[in-house]
Amino acid sequence: MPPTQPVYLPPPPPPRFYAPPSNALLVHTGLRRIGNYTAGALLLFEMFGTVLMLIPGVIVGLRVFSGAEAEESTAEMFVITFAINGLAALIGQYLFMSSFMKTLGVRDEVGKAYEKPKNVWLLIAALPLGFGLCMLSDQLTSVVMWLSENILHFSLTSPDLAPQVYDAPTIAILVLQIAISPALLEEFAFRGVMMQSLRRYGDKFAIVATALVFALFHGNVVQMLFAFPVGLVLGYFAVSTGSIWTSVLIHFANNLNSVLLLTYSANAGEAAYQSIATIELIASLVLGVLALVIYAVLPGKQKLAPRPEWVPKKGRMGSFLGSPAMVVLIILMIFSTISSLFVPKLLEWANLNFWNG
Repeated sequence: MPPTQPVYLPPPPPPRFYAPPSNALLVHTGLRRIGNYTAGALLLFEMFGTVLMLIPGVIVGLRVFSGAEAEESTAEMFVITFAINGLAALIGQYLFMSSFMKTLGVRDEVGKAYEKPKNVWLLIAALPLGFGLCMLSDQLTSVVMWLSENILHFSLTSPDLAPQVYDAPTIAILVLQIAISPALLEEFAFRGVMMQSLRRYGDKFAIVATALVFALFHGNVVQMLFAFPVGLVLGYFAVSTGSIWTSVLIHFANNLNSVLLLTYSANAGEAAYQSIATIELIASLVLGVLALVIYAVLPGKQKLAPRPEWVPKKGRMGSFLGSPAMVVLIILMIFSTISSLFVPKLLEWANLNFWNG
C-alpha cells in the first residue's frame, strides 16, 4: 500500500480563546453585563441576609419576653445569626453565582481554575508567602486606624459583636462561619465567577477590579482597608499558580488565624495576646520572605496575560463598576460603611442625652 500522506490540521485555539467583539462598544457592553450579573448575585445575598436576619431578633425578643436570661438570649442570637448568615451566603454567593456562569460563558474557565496547580510546590510556597502578605496588610490597616484615632480623633472601628464566652461549640461555629465558609464561598464568587469572567479583558484588570469589589463588599472601613490588598494577593496567586485552591487556602489560613487570636485574647488576656501576636507577626514575615525567594525560582508560574489588542485601554473599570446592579451594590456598601461608623455613635449620644435630660 502506498504511504499515507500526512494531514495538516490547523493548530488548536489557545486555552483561553475568546472571539473578540467587533468594536469597543461591545467590549464595554460585555463588561457591564458581567457587572450586572455578578453584582446581582451579591445583592441577592444581601437581600436574603437582611430578611433572614429578622428571625434572630424575633426569637430572642420572645425569649426575653418569656423571662429568659439576657446572657442566654445573647448566645442564642449569636448562634442563630451566624447560621442564617451562612445560609444567605450559600444562596447568594454560590447558588446564584453558579446559575450565572453559563450565561456569562465562563463555566469552563471556572472549572479549569479549580484544578490543582501543575506544580504543587507553587501552592506550598504561596501559602506562607500569601499569609505573610495578609499579616502585612493587617499592620498597614492598624497604622491607618492609629493615625485616624490620634490625629483626626475619629475611630474607624465598629461595635464589637464577638461573643464573650468561647466554649467548644462557639469556637466551632466561628471556625465554620469565619474561616471555612468565606474561604470557599467568597473565593468561588470573587476569584471564581467574577475574576474568571473579567480575565478575557486582561489579567491585571481582572485582579484589581475583583479586589476592589471584594473590599467594598465587606461593608466597613477597617475591613475594606484590609481586604483590598488581600484581594490583590488572592487574585494574583489564583492566576499565578493556575488554581483557585491556592487563594482558598490563603483565605482560610488568614481567617482561621483571626479566630484563634480572638479566642486566645479572650481567654489569656490582652498582655498575653499582644506578646503572641508580635511573635506571630515576626515569624510570618520571616517565613514570608523565605517563601518569596523560593516562589520566585520555582517553575510553572503562569504570567499575567496582558490586555488583548481588541480591548480599549481606557474605560474598562468605569464600564464594569458603572453597570446598574454594581452601582446599587456600591451605594448599599457605602451606606453600610457609613452606618457602621456613625449610627452606634449617634445611638450612644442619644441615649446619654436622654438619661441626662
